[in-house]
Amino acid sequence: MKLYNSKNEEKGEIKANGQKLYIYGDIVGSDWDKWCKDDTCPQDVLDLFKGFDKAQPVDIYINSGGGDVFGALAICSVIGRHLGETRAHIDGIAASAASVIACACDTVDMPAYAQMMIHRPWTVAMGNSDDLLKACDMLDAAEESIVSIYRGKLAAGKTDGDLRAALAAESWYTGENVTDMFNINVTESPAAAAALSDYYGQYKNRPEPKPDPREEKAKADKEAQAAAIAKVFEKFYK
Repeated sequence: MKLYNSKNEEKGEIKANGQKLYIYGDIVGSDWDKWCKDDTCPQDVLDLFKGFDKAQPVDIYINSGGGDVFGALAICSVIGRHLGETRAHIDGIAASAASVIACACDTVDMPAYAQMMIHRPWTVAMGNSDDLLKACDMLDAAEESIVSIYRGKLAAGKTDGDLRAALAAESWYTGENVTDMFNINVTESPAAAAALSDYYGQYKNRPEPKPDPREEKAKADKEAQAAAIAKVFEKFYK
């Protein structure tokens, strides 16, 4: 099944710097599926890896809300064929398909404030009962594929049952609790910019963002200043 959409005229691109790759947008299946310049498709990653020294490490920086599972699996294959070490860095968020890409790397680093989300694959389907049954088979096969990748990063003592339960619940992790499920290195590094995504509204357990303490203080200071000015006007113009 294929859903056809109109395409944004702005051609997508992916950022790279030396042996570094930045995935800072949604994961899509092909160049045609891109809606903005930050979206990433497998061909982008393949083209970049062709220019990398195959024996040297590659650092992959991720700040993505997720996207197409098959696009992510193809990217995982490109990463898996690289002979040098592959190191994922979750700069802000690695949700859904983006978390699969992170776990396909040899190592994963994640700051305490960053987020990672895993869930069972889902799709939109239409047609007769045979079409819907085929869609179910496709989803089951996709789930087995992502489980095989997540399995390689499970923390000691965690089982497939634990993983599948976490997928079914749509589980969100921060660097403070991700090691309860996955073998991920929790690091300290500067905060990253927010990751824009078309997928956030479709996740059922998405946590609300925490307010920035600096913005809260600035707001309080502004309100206090306004109150002081109002008090002065009341004194002289009563």
